[in-house]
Amino acid sequence: MTVLCHNCIAVWCVDVQVYELASRNQATDRNDVLSQWRKTGGVLVMGYQLFRVLVSYSGKSRKTKQLYESVLISPGNYAFLFCLDTM
Repeated sequence: MTVLCHNCIAVWCVDVQVYELASRNQATDRNDVLSQWRKTGGVLVMGYQLFRVLVSYSGKSRKTKQLYESVLISPGNYAFLFCLDTM
């Protein structure tokens, strides 16, 4: 579902970078995408379930927790975050 939304947004928003996390299965890949999105801005498309999992991250890495909080909870003024309910 989120990949389809990514493709639709990419077609209509040609001048905006669109990122999606659904196809990223490794945490390091997701962290790289989130870091890149934070640097360059654009549209981030992700499912609600993944958003919920990342926001409630309780792992040992303080750096990862800070990344999720800064990117997903307080992304800034010029970021767009789409959380789609896939049910």
